[in-house]
Amino acid sequence: MACKSGNCQFCEESTEVKWHCQSCDLNLCDVCNKKIHSKIDKLSGHKVVLSQHGGQIEDFENLRKVDLKEISCSKHNNKKCLTYCLNCNKSLCSFCLIRPFQYEELSKVYEEKYLLLKDLKSKIDECYPFFEEKAATFKTMDDREVSKHNEIKEKISNRKNEAKNAITKEALHLVEVMEGIWDPENNPVVSERKRLSLIEQELLTGKKTLDEVLETQDPASVFSTVEKINSDIPEKSALDIKPPEWIFLEPPHISLKEVLGSVIRIPKVIPIQTFEVDFPELNGLVSLNADICVMFHRQSRKFKYFTISDSKFVTTNDMIDANRKDGHFAKILDITNFNGEILMSDDQFAMRRLKRNGKFEIFSLPSITKDQLDFFSIHVSERDESVVVGFTNKIGSSAGILEFNMNFIHPGAFSFGIPPKRIEGNRNTFFSLPKKITRNINGHFCVIDQPLNSKTGRIVVIGELGQCKWTYSGHSTINSKIGFFSK
Repeated sequence: MACKSGNCQFCEESTEVKWHCQSCDLNLCDVCNKKIHSKIDKLSGHKVVLSQHGGQIEDFENLRKVDLKEISCSKHNNKKCLTYCLNCNKSLCSFCLIRPFQYEELSKVYEEKYLLLKDLKSKIDECYPFFEEKAATFKTMDDREVSKHNEIKEKISNRKNEAKNAITKEALHLVEVMEGIWDPENNPVVSERKRLSLIEQELLTGKKTLDEVLETQDPASVFSTVEKINSDIPEKSALDIKPPEWIFLEPPHISLKEVLGSVIRIPKVIPIQTFEVDFPELNGLVSLNADICVMFHRQSRKFKYFTISDSKFVTTNDMIDANRKDGHFAKILDITNFNGEILMSDDQFAMRRLKRNGKFEIFSLPSITKDQLDFFSIHVSERDESVVVGFTNKIGSSAGILEFNMNFIHPGAFSFGIPPKRIEGNRNTFFSLPKKITRNINGHFCVIDQPLNSKTGRIVVIGELGQCKWTYSGHSTINSKIGFFSK
């Protein structure tokens, strides 16, 4: 057993040995026991007792059951501890330490740290442009939104002042009109009231004077009063004045809602999924059933049948309209679903059907020829089982709607048995060019119209009897810069 006196066997410097580790058989000074021996987890089970030569008992909480022989390096588990770093609280072996004269080791460590910093700089250089660009983008976005916010805020403030000034001006005008009808300070009633009040006061004064003289019966007062008092009695008369009848008509409903306007969030269309498709341009799209859709390109006369399966765009058929009339290909203007097949309008055959077998069938129109009308938009209404067509006449003076009843289709021939319902009006007052047509739940015809000599469009709603219900050409604010197009 080691001697339990002399210098500390841990630091080999301190002579104040107070503790003895029975597991390590080593004498410890107070500092080594508290800051080294008791801090190492593997020595926590060692039994440390107060040294017989350590003087008085000072701290029994430092007693530990430890075996110093089991101390390992914190980094190299197979190496024994050589020293302990108080700042890091780690036990270190000889491999962890570099002496000042170990230049080769120092150079290796320097190179390692230098390459570490160089690699870090390379990663920062690669990463920095992304955040620089995004920060600039979001700064521009933030500045734009702040500018927009301040602009709208200023407009609201200006509108508030305008409304306030308008109400103040209207109030002053009403007061002016009211005083023009009846001036409360200068009118016949005020003048007559003042005259009658003066006579009333004079008579009251005379009455009091006479009451006093007659009650005293003093001769001197009687003679004196007779000389001074006014003996003229005023004539009993008053002007017959009737003020004008006037009232204030208040509006039945005072609503201050949206006097200044409104601030709304413009709805944003967010695509769920997009597909790259080898197709010239999409001029029309229709769903034939729950699986199959068809799109077409007007100029190339191409039709593409497709479906979406497992989030993939799958083409089921490609077709080209090769039909001609008088040597001219047909320009397809609109398509719709007709009992799972395609019903189309064009500038050559008026109305055709593209059947499931890929053949085109020309529609036989009763008492209506291609020479009379130009068909543009087409729609099949399943609600009332009708085919609706938007048209203009050949000379361009009128436009209208044809409604065919599907229940009167001739069997064995693609034609209708009875004439269609026809609604027609002047192109300047009705609608000009019906690019698209449909029916709403009220049975009204909704037309996307392109007015004459205009690139912008509008929506026209026509009642079942042919009356124009309303039109919409876009919001004055939203469409002030972006037109309401009908392409």
